[in-house]
Amino acid sequence: MLAISLRAISPASLSAYARLRGWEKAEPYGAHSDVYAAPDLPEVILPRTRRLADYADVAARLIRIFAETADMDESELLRELTIADRDAIRVRASGDHTVTVTDGIALIAGARDMISAAARSLFEPRAAYQGRPAKKVVDYLRKVRLGDVEQGSLVVTLLPPVVPPTVDGLRRPVGGERVGSVRHNSNEWLEDEPIERQTTWRLADALGATREAMAETIGGAGDAFGNAISRGASANLCKALADMTAPFEALDLSLTWALTRPVPTADTAVRFEFTHEDSCILREAARALRERSVQTNVRLIATIEGLKRQGREVALRTQLDGGARAVVAHLTPRDYQRAIDLHKTNAEVEVEGDLECSGHRRSLLNAHIV
Repeated sequence: MLAISLRAISPASLSAYARLRGWEKAEPYGAHSDVYAAPDLPEVILPRTRRLADYADVAARLIRIFAETADMDESELLRELTIADRDAIRVRASGDHTVTVTDGIALIAGARDMISAAARSLFEPRAAYQGRPAKKVVDYLRKVRLGDVEQGSLVVTLLPPVVPPTVDGLRRPVGGERVGSVRHNSNEWLEDEPIERQTTWRLADALGATREAMAETIGGAGDAFGNAISRGASANLCKALADMTAPFEALDLSLTWALTRPVPTADTAVRFEFTHEDSCILREAARALRERSVQTNVRLIATIEGLKRQGREVALRTQLDGGARAVVAHLTPRDYQRAIDLHKTNAEVEVEGDLECSGHRRSLLNAHIV
């Protein structure tokens, strides 16, 4: 095992793996290590820092012990521990053992677009996204790395940023209703997690929602993809999946959670499969979602229900789609002042802009008071 690879393993990864396999911290060992013990397992000493002169040798000894007790190959365990402090996203294409350069590049580009769509939907669910992502999304994507090449079919492994370990005393309760809420994408639970974990979980929920919407569409459901927008489905996500799936027999997507921050579910990974035939449905869904996302030059007569100075956001109430609907508009400084005056008198206002519908949310873009 190369020393450079061994030093890439974090102390948090070593301790998380040890706890997963039954070891528990028994007592400190010097200033920078701890003794871990378990029934019927050898006692081990785990470092708390990489800043040890013999850190690589210590990691190598631990891997030999871990591999022997788990009956695993050392190189396989090394690969697992190297990424144990990150959520891992694997895209495996099945088919021939070799692919064209064009298809290989499309797979990597599609994987990038897939996580970009998930990250964007985490902050603002929409039917479709245009233009450059927000800075916080760009910053996240810049930290995503490509993992090592794996044997077998073509596999693209994406490694999001390191997931911070759970701090003792601030640990969320695990089990019971909490598990159920996570499986249904509880926003409350997501808000308690670091952005690195939120985005991976959002991707898992978006893929599940897309998979379910495809099944409902085949079964004759009217607006299955529209109903999935709130969970992260979008034209961008559907197009990315279609681009990746089309050249191959099938695409296997798996998301594995970082060992350093356990998730409140028994599942260590989630998997989704999309076949070559699915690419047609995904492309049609992408087209439909993109078309429904924005209606240009829409004029609304509305009452002003609320004002938010930050972003000059105005909450409107108007008749739309056969009933009273809430619409959010962002105005210029001049029009925002006019909205304040109109709000004081409860007067109706006529507003024009591009109407964007994302699930139950409606926004008026490029809005101005007529």
